[in-house]
Amino acid sequence: MKIKNTLMIFAVMTAIPAVSFCQPRAVPATALRIDVAPLHGQDEKAARVAVDKALKETSALDLGKVSEGYAIDKAVTVLKECGVKNAFVSLGDEMYCMGRKSDREMWKAWIPHPTNKNKKIFALLRLEDKAIATVHNDLMSASVVADDIVSAERSANDLLASGTEALKAADEKGLDALIIFKEGSKFKTEMAGGFKSQYEKVKK
Repeated sequence: MKIKNTLMIFAVMTAIPAVSFCQPRAVPATALRIDVAPLHGQDEKAARVAVDKALKETSALDLGKVSEGYAIDKAVTVLKECGVKNAFVSLGDEMYCMGRKSDREMWKAWIPHPTNKNKKIFALLRLEDKAIATVHNDLMSASVVADDIVSAERSANDLLASGTEALKAADEKGLDALIIFKEGSKFKTEMAGGFKSQYEKVKK
């Protein structure tokens, strides 16, 4: 039996301390979200088994010892092992877009607004088999697209540490990145690599 609608399952993660690549930080109470697309004859029962297995294995992780990105990458690995080819996995502002949402539509990942007020979205990005992670401080934010979340997370933190030299650092490392600097009430955006050509930035 084919899936008639996108399968959406949520697992609540408790607020516990975690360590990022830059410094310790608290992981907010949030949810690991897994949406499975109804493509390639994937039956509903098999998809539910795959999602349940992914949620079980990732919920057992101690986010005080591993990153949110590792939890997402773990879920993606489990889903692939179970035969799922098209899914969207996210935790907070970190996402992995596996395959496509439909034959005609790619998954849309979001880039959070730098001020993060009311959880506003700064932009949307169409991705396929790619991960995106965003980190920010009071002065800037850095979003990086990579093959896996842990790599995107690490690179985004490196750019954040580079400050005003972030664009130069992204170009030198060959990263696909979006850097947003806060300038009073306005924002200055700089793009490197794939953000200039390969990926489509969609205004909300």
